[in-house]
Amino acid sequence: MAVLEFRWHAWVDDMESGAVTPLSVSVKPTVTTHEVSSRQLEGWTASTPKSPRETALKSRVRELLQQKV
Repeated sequence: MAVLEFRWHAWVDDMESGAVTPLSVSVKPTVTTHEVSSRQLEGWTASTPKSPRETALKSRVRELLQQKV
């Protein structure tokens, strides 16, 4: 996997096959960003949940919103 990742970069074109150059790759999960206003978040937590999973999630979010820093 490291070799495949390095081959994507042009600077490795000159690296000879079988070279003793150490390869190191760190894989991080894809970052996803969602932006909502506080009002939207509070409105969502106050709305009727559609499933037991959503009930638990809304409860957890309400708890987080009520915590004091």
